[in-house]
Amino acid sequence: MSTPQTFSGERTREMARDARAEAMDFTNQQQRMQSIMQPVGTGNQPQIGQKRKAVDPAESSEEEEVHDEVRLYEQGWRERYYASKFDVSPSDMDFRRKVAEAYMEGLCWVLRYYYQGCASWDWFYPYHYAPFASDFDRIYDFKPDFSKPTAPFKPLEQLMCVFPAASRKHIPETWHHLMTEIDSPIIDFYPNDFQIDLNGKKFAWQGVALLPFVDEDRLLGTLSEVQDKLSEEEKHRNSLGPNRIFIGTQHPAYQLFEEIYNHEGGADVTCTSTARWPTAWEARSPRTAWWSCQALPTAQP
Repeated sequence: MSTPQTFSGERTREMARDARAEAMDFTNQQQRMQSIMQPVGTGNQPQIGQKRKAVDPAESSEEEEVHDEVRLYEQGWRERYYASKFDVSPSDMDFRRKVAEAYMEGLCWVLRYYYQGCASWDWFYPYHYAPFASDFDRIYDFKPDFSKPTAPFKPLEQLMCVFPAASRKHIPETWHHLMTEIDSPIIDFYPNDFQIDLNGKKFAWQGVALLPFVDEDRLLGTLSEVQDKLSEEEKHRNSLGPNRIFIGTQHPAYQLFEEIYNHEGGADVTCTSTARWPTAWEARSPRTAWWSCQALPTAQP
């Protein structure tokens, strides 16, 4: 067995650069081969008996260079970045620190989310772009505050936040007009056209979609006026229910879960089903003082 090799960061970057260059050469060779193998008389190929036109070197050049108004490789890149991406004065140092604090708050939110749970249900990063690392020079004075109590959106409210008007078939029909009619109080949340900043990239899917940020108060206020238009089924679909854990009775972790919930809930949780379908434990509260265990129907062979 060969011994694993250790590479420095510089060597790793060199290897990655060489790999990209090799992949680009391979792609170019494939494109040239496809051009040669293209049947005569198709596309821009000459007809039988005609000579192939000489290729102008200018026309056969690679893709046009992407416009880069920031130019990180030239002096003044920081000022151009904030003027271009945030539309603020290059000398506005307070704004830079404000962006850095919002970004740091986002990092704290993510860490807390994965280690302790959701710190805030309504927090969002209010910019399309990130700050430079060098703008965190005074971040030691910043202290994130997630003490304000918040609650998660209901399912249909969440869909109204993230779906474009073209996806409105996934929400109740009685709410469609909010995404399409010009007199809707939240019509600006659902633009038909929007800008995409390539931000130094070549393809649109790599760019930054400059979509408007959703105003939570306006959205929830508008939806509260149309709640009564939902059917009973849609109202149930739009409700928050208990958390459920599904686990098969034959799964190695089944016994562990049964012991945990019996111990925490103090209830007699007995599941004797040997069905192929899993058993469901239903959390009655966020920290679950009570749990119920139900055997799901036996699967048909």
